[in-house]
Amino acid sequence: MQKASRRYRKRKKEAARQQKTQIQELQAELVRLQDIEAQTQQYQQRSIESLEQELKIHKDEVTDLTEKVQDAAKEELEWSQIHVMSSQLRRLLQYHTSNITSFETDN
Repeated sequence: MQKASRRYRKRKKEAARQQKTQIQELQAELVRLQDIEAQTQQYQQRSIESLEQELKIHKDEVTDLTEKVQDAAKEELEWSQIHVMSSQLRRLLQYHTSNITSFETDN
């Protein structure tokens, strides 16, 4: 009988813990939705001109970041090409150096 009573208390405790967790999750979701609602109300109260201004600012930021990413990609590509050329030159130099050494040794 005591085992059944302990199991019952354990189940009740676990159910209470789950309920508390669910309440906390729902409260967090409510806060998030209230924030979204407040932001929505702020946007609804703004003039079209101010929204268009903000949109232009964001578009300019996107354009600027796009250009920076493209420049960085070009630079990375150039460094990769330099590295490949450097490796090829190193191998070529080693090849010619070994040929010169073997030529000198033969003579």
